[in-house]
Amino acid sequence: IKVTATPVAGLSFAADFANYSDEPVLTNYSEESMGAALKYVTGPISVGVGATFYQPTQKSSYASTTGTINYESLMYGVQFAVNDALSVSVSEEVFTKHTSSYQLDGTTNITAASDLEMEVIHLQAAYVVGGATLGIAVADTDNDDFTAGTSAKVTTFSVAMAF
Repeated sequence: IKVTATPVAGLSFAADFANYSDEPVLTNYSEESMGAALKYVTGPISVGVGATFYQPTQKSSYASTTGTINYESLMYGVQFAVNDALSVSVSEEVFTKHTSSYQLDGTTNITAASDLEMEVIHLQAAYVVGGATLGIAVADTDNDDFTAGTSAKVTTFSVAMAF
């Protein structure tokens, strides 16, 4: 299910929901995802915010203990068109991995959940000259790939040509 709307000039909204299950007898949780985003554009400034939730399919063989994992994210950013040729933007994404476990032996013993956040900060700039767009993007990540204490930094240079 997907819904999009533009209630007023410059403001747009989108939301979606999906559910999938392939084996209901062995599935504790079927795959499920949902998200929502809001964007507002006024003059040279664009501001956006979004959030998502993802629950992968989690199956059980009806052993005594199993667990659950799901993911949430919150994203927001701003873009500024300096002039017709140059635009810059900054955004942040925070992903949270929730992990918990429980008993399937009838005791419904639930252990404490653990959460791990992965944070990504993006800085980008694009410059249009003639039929070419030159770009640079930097992504700086803490707890990269949901591994505590790790970080990664990626810088990408791009050239796009219009013919």
